Amino acid sequence: VAVGRPPQDGRDGELIYHFDQSGIGVPTVDKEGKAYFRELNLFVPVERGQLLVTRVPATEGVPGVTVTGQERRQRKGREVPLPRSTNAVADEHKTTLHAACDGMVELVGGVVQVSGVYTVKGDVNMGIGNIDFNGSVVVNGSVMAGMTVQATGDLTVGGGAEGCTLEAGGNIKIARGMQGMDRGVIRAGGSVTAQFVERASVSAGEDIKVDMLVHSTAEAGRNLLAAGKRGSIVGGLARADKLVVARTVGTEAAIRTEVEVGLQPVRRKRILFLEKEQAGLAAEYEKLATLHGYLEK
Repeated sequence: VAVGRPPQDGRDGELIYHFDQSGIGVPTVDKEGKAYFRELNLFVPVERGQLLVTRVPATEGVPGVTVTGQERRQRKGREVPLPRSTNAVADEHKTTLHAACDGMVELVGGVVQVSGVYTVKGDVNMGIGNIDFNGSVVVNGSVMAGMTVQATGDLTVGGGAEGCTLEAGGNIKIARGMQGMDRGVIRAGGSVTAQFVERASVSAGEDIKVDMLVHSTAEAGRNLLAAGKRGSIVGGLARADKLVVARTVGTEAAIRTEVEVGLQPVRRKRILFLEKEQAGLAAEYEKLATLHGYLEK
């Protein structure tokens, strides 16, 4: 009996996305089922060189044969091109797409977008949650009490900050200032610029530039400049490696105000730590010397 062979159609190409946006806006839940409503996962973090999309090529398929030996053509698979992208790089064969910078990735209208800047259009509050971004962060509004904003790049706050924690690997700029409520923290690898800092702790690897520093602890790796319209340092502690500039230091009410210049705060802390270690080792040495004497006898 004559037997034919049906054709095998080719398989269409497809795109495999290696990032998931389904969890955006959903609170983080730990193994015990506890939800953290300050951690809302509002973006998908990405690192430079990370694989974002893989394109699986279409296949040709296999032709068939009729009972009389004639070829039956198969349907070839349809190719799917890589999606359009921003700040992403495709390989020479157009089969993979990688991130060109650190930051966040999102799929908008079929376009893969990678951005090194995360922008918050309003305030950072419980509706936004804490932010920990591998890049720069821009907050158009203010940062409310109890919130934390961390960035490996620069951090810019268009409004003010209240009793929150602001950390950046680069510069931090606060348009209005920080009302720390005795729990506010500002830490920058670069410089810190603000109109005022009150009842907070602020440290910078380079300069601190404020108009008023009130009842706060400020440590600058280079200069501390309170040279604005008021230019005052009232209460607390002001430290700088090279220079402290202010129009007014302290008040007539005899509020204790300390100013230290000449040693980087990080080095000062290290020296104090080593001095304590040295004292402890000296005491241990005396004990061992005494024990050695007993053993000799």
